[in-house]
Amino acid sequence: MKIIVDNKTVQLNQADYKGSGGEGTVYCKGSVGYKIYHDPAKMIHPKKIHELQELMNIANILGPQDIIKDYKKNKPIGFTMPFIKNTEFLCKIFTRSFKERNNVSPEIVMKLVKQMQETLSQIHKKNILVVDYNEMNFLMDLNLPIPFHIDVDSYQTPSFKATALMESVRDRISPKNQFSELTDWFSWACVTFQMYVGVHPFKGRRSDYSPKEISRFKMMDDNVSVFDKGVTLPRNCYDLSVIPKAHLKWYKQVFKNKDRSVPPMPDEVVISIIKKPTLIGSTNKFETTQVWNTGSKIENYYTFDNSTYFVHPKSIQKAALPTTIFKVVSRAEKIKMCSNGNNGYITAVFEKHKKTITFREDNNRMAGIISADNWMQHNGIIYSVLDGRLTENTFSLKLGRIMHRPNNICNVFNPAYKLFDGVCIQDILRERWMAIPFKPEACVNIHTPEIKGYRILDAKYDSKGGSHICVVMGEKKGKYTRFVFCFNNEHTEYDIRIDEDVEQDVINFVMKDNGLCVMIINDEKVEAFYNNNKVKIIKDPPFDSSMKLYTEGNNILFANGNNLQSVTLK
Repeated sequence: MKIIVDNKTVQLNQADYKGSGGEGTVYCKGSVGYKIYHDPAKMIHPKKIHELQELMNIANILGPQDIIKDYKKNKPIGFTMPFIKNTEFLCKIFTRSFKERNNVSPEIVMKLVKQMQETLSQIHKKNILVVDYNEMNFLMDLNLPIPFHIDVDSYQTPSFKATALMESVRDRISPKNQFSELTDWFSWACVTFQMYVGVHPFKGRRSDYSPKEISRFKMMDDNVSVFDKGVTLPRNCYDLSVIPKAHLKWYKQVFKNKDRSVPPMPDEVVISIIKKPTLIGSTNKFETTQVWNTGSKIENYYTFDNSTYFVHPKSIQKAALPTTIFKVVSRAEKIKMCSNGNNGYITAVFEKHKKTITFREDNNRMAGIISADNWMQHNGIIYSVLDGRLTENTFSLKLGRIMHRPNNICNVFNPAYKLFDGVCIQDILRERWMAIPFKPEACVNIHTPEIKGYRILDAKYDSKGGSHICVVMGEKKGKYTRFVFCFNNEHTEYDIRIDEDVEQDVINFVMKDNGLCVMIINDEKVEAFYNNNKVKIIKDPPFDSSMKLYTEGNNILFANGNNLQSVTLK
């Protein structure tokens, strides 16, 4: 389409498309984003854009800049805004597993929180309120770290009142629809507390509140916070000692004593040793046994030719040897392993800053190097994405040499896709599709309208024993939903289970050889099921969502720090 911006014509193409939400569609050219409203009548008032431009000098606020006009009618249909690539939704930092897999220390969290505090103070100085200060209105760049403020058009300005507000950040002691700087600071407290600890301050556990009451903020209505007697933190949360003392004292006043004030800056930061959650040993439901202690954190686990290998953050170790067999000396992002097609293995190293994957044989000889925007592993195969092509990378023995065999198995919608374990989720011009490489040399692109309009936070696909499962975590209008897709063998049809109003969580499950899916739910229970039939709930598992699960046949394994442990469901 052609549009008018600042009296200049701009051509927006399909390649510029970035995604679609409830209000409009977003395009991007370079560092400029273009929000086009589905219904121009709902377009933000030009006067409000002018008032929001008071925030333009604050670098991490991605607010409206110039009005976009229709090319033919010359009427307002949207606005431009800064566009930042390679970001994550802020809510992902709430989970312990995301922090540990991305090396997010308490110091990094404190820096993000401090920047958010400084930015909110700057917003208030401009006589503007955020009002709906919820976790989905922020993106983060972990390399800096910087919290970016989005959905700025919903802010309250001197001439335009705000209306939308998520229940999770609504101040219960303030009259509805009456907002102030102090209601903003209460909402800020709810979000930043979760960043530090990993749970909403009013979603602790107490025996007289049911899980449904907790999820629907009954404890928040009753002002029963994690600081109240009898309330415990979920076991995979961080201890309160990770919170800087000045903030911890202020949180207690806000959440327990109903104090409303501006928080102090966290000038003195003392980070305690992070305690691992207490794990439950063998019970009448689970039996756990120690398999290996590797002496270093396990990031992945593989078996080739009856030998066991452990991937650590910067090295690979063979289980039978006390020393490493491979070391990374460059700024490699991740290490994976796959079969060389001849009983041995290939080491794959993805360097995101170079956009390359380097493959090496077990004797460290180069087996290939390719360009890649992203990668994943499934079916024991490394899959890469470059310029909208999903490529299967396999290896075979030919004339005494290991040969790299790249095979383009599927096209994905390059402007708007996200790669997860075993599945690529695409937003193709306001419709959702999944690209699933369900077996070697085969991939399906299937339309999944159930997740249309959701912001996708996590997903995973796996297949064994005739069961083909994809689980997706999405958010819409402040509520989280878990989707469990069960596909037929050809992946042309599926059944779906939709669990609404759930806690935000990472997707962590494995498939046993008999087709049984075993999935961790919020670190407190395990779901075991075949194709969504007869879901069995087992409480108090001996592992949590920060620990990666594996299977060997019908045995379930999990990596717990330096240890690989086996667990049996009785």
